[in-house]
Amino acid sequence: MNTSIIDDGKTGYLVPLMDIESLISKTYGLLCNKILLQEMAKESVRRATNLFNTDEITTQYLKFFTSILQN
Repeated sequence: MNTSIIDDGKTGYLVPLMDIESLISKTYGLLCNKILLQEMAKESVRRATNLFNTDEITTQYLKFFTSILQN
């Protein structure tokens, strides 16, 4: 699981691999709680915008390639 993308309980839920019951429970919980669903959706967009903006990704690539060229 990539915990750097999903903030469990804030931007979504992490469930164990092949744990269908947990997946059903978390999905049903969101479908029954529209306010929580909307809050998670907004937080997900905010997080994705902050983590994966063009400037940040470009900076990370620049650092990566610079480190390769220096070695």
